Amino acid sequence: MAFGQQLAIHGMLHSHNFGDVLLAAAFRKWVLEVSPETEVVFPWARKECVDDILSHAPNASPQSSSLSARTPILFCGGQYVNDGNTVQGAYKRFRRIQAKGLLGRLRGARYAVLGIGIGPLGTAAGKWLNTAFLRGADIVAVREQDSYDLAGELSVPKRKLALVSDAAIAYVREQEGLPKNAPAADDRVLLLHISVANEGLVGGIKRYLKNQKKTYSRILLTSDKLGKSPISDVHTSLMEDGIEAITCMYENHHALMNLINRADDVLTTKYHVGIVAGALGKRVCAIPWNYYKVQRFYDEVGSPEHCKPLAKAATDDVAVLLRQVFLNSPPIKTPVGMVERSSSNRMIVREWLSVGR
Repeated sequence: MAFGQQLAIHGMLHSHNFGDVLLAAAFRKWVLEVSPETEVVFPWARKECVDDILSHAPNASPQSSSLSARTPILFCGGQYVNDGNTVQGAYKRFRRIQAKGLLGRLRGARYAVLGIGIGPLGTAAGKWLNTAFLRGADIVAVREQDSYDLAGELSVPKRKLALVSDAAIAYVREQEGLPKNAPAADDRVLLLHISVANEGLVGGIKRYLKNQKKTYSRILLTSDKLGKSPISDVHTSLMEDGIEAITCMYENHHALMNLINRADDVLTTKYHVGIVAGALGKRVCAIPWNYYKVQRFYDEVGSPEHCKPLAKAATDDVAVLLRQVFLNSPPIKTPVGMVERSSSNRMIVREWLSVGR
């Protein structure tokens, strides 16, 4: 594609979520570094996602209402190449995301799939649809070895396939003012990022905070998206047990990165809050609902014991895990190889945009 033309970015942007907005913002930034005059649009994203993506973008241009038939598409990172082990899930994801690439290809548009995770793919329909999608791309860059192996099983040609790490790692390291200096011993901050909760999780948090010896100067409570979240109920439950916490409502992805940066210990129920916290050198404990993809990250950074599935989170187990991670473990250190592979997303964007100039 020639510089100065329009480029569309798409991903898991049909509903608002910190991680997917963060990835879209990262790839937008890298496109504009290469080609400042390119019009970057998000034609299939919800308005609140676009507003969040552009919230920290100086001089962001208005979003065009028209899309050229041959506009190239950059599919940014996410875990949408999966079917949830159901045929219904396969077709639902295909209509929202993958179909845009294949229909674009029929019109002569190129597309790249960068920084994604793959799986689970438990149905024949899911495998067939995603094989067509991935094989139609100019390049497929996957964020961990398991996804690379699955791409091979889907017969994605090796000449199109690249192994990277999650793009959020490199993006966070590019932000001015991050990371902060080590805090004073008497000014430790705990961030509770809770997007979904059950009795075991909340009970375990309260037991840890009431019995542990480490004293926090502040306990911050937040979610990772706009709209409804369980943090109000969690805050009420903590206060009933005499645990003071400050509720920090979600504003935008950059504000949440800064909030994570203020913390020393981070409990999260999601994927990208943990990745950002790890990139900033925090102690991170993950108790996610979507254990399948989140565990891959903690395996890769060499801290598999920091992650436990929410579905199996009993009160005692959560309290023990929090004590183990926050009292007896060092902060997560993202391996140099992962940092380098994350930065390679940026290089791949440059190479892809340069083809056909």
